[in-house]
Amino acid sequence: MEAPFDFSDHGSKAVVQYVPVQGLYGEFADALRSILRVALREEQIDVQTVDRRGKSVDSFRAKAEKPHEDDANRPKYIDPPAEITDLAGVRVIVFLESDVTEVSNLVRRVFDVREMFAVDAPSGYRSLHLTVALREDRYQLLEYKRFVGRPAEIQVRTVLQHAWAEIEHGIGYKPTVPIPEPIRRQLRDLSGTLGTADHGLQGVASQVAREQITGEIAATAERSAAVGPVEATPTVGGGERAVHESTPSHIPEGGEEPPDVG
Repeated sequence: MEAPFDFSDHGSKAVVQYVPVQGLYGEFADALRSILRVALREEQIDVQTVDRRGKSVDSFRAKAEKPHEDDANRPKYIDPPAEITDLAGVRVIVFLESDVTEVSNLVRRVFDVREMFAVDAPSGYRSLHLTVALREDRYQLLEYKRFVGRPAEIQVRTVLQHAWAEIEHGIGYKPTVPIPEPIRRQLRDLSGTLGTADHGLQGVASQVAREQITGEIAATAERSAAVGPVEATPTVGGGERAVHESTPSHIPEGGEEPPDVG
């Protein structure tokens, strides 16, 4: 009979390896957040927050000690420091579902995306996770050389999805503990309510955008009507025809009109 695997010992050995590089992953998270903030500003994408974190020792140990999904007597990660990809993390909280797509597309342009997957957990937790690394050209810069080959995770989710994640954390939900069916049903129902709210907010935002466009078009039409008709008159030299509004030119007495461009 196979001896039980010592997950606690496995976790302790992994922590010994992780502690010396924990600070480096915190610096990596800082660098990722800085790059992403600049990109968001340049693309004029509004988000609520951009947070960062290096993985804590306790969180790392818990993940290192996880059993494999297919075999409860062996670890999920044989070499946790090398296999766990969220030791550096950035979380982007956006307002609408469409913003999730917009930000994820930006992330794919700015970073080397190795994996992207949507999380939809039984607890109701929903989020988009992207495993990334810096692009090769950044490694040529001195400040990024120490991050060569290191992965990180960027999470993107809406304000409502984040609220659910915080509530889930607050009530102490642990995915390793089986959830009784009545509680599972309640979680599904509540998560569905938030999902409906997310869809509804997206619909409202789309309607507001359409109304704004319609209003801008109407305002432009009103301004054009107020200016009056436009007529073309010959230039002084009889060459190209310049376009003048039919209203007076208001050139000061004794002044000169600007020369024709020709």
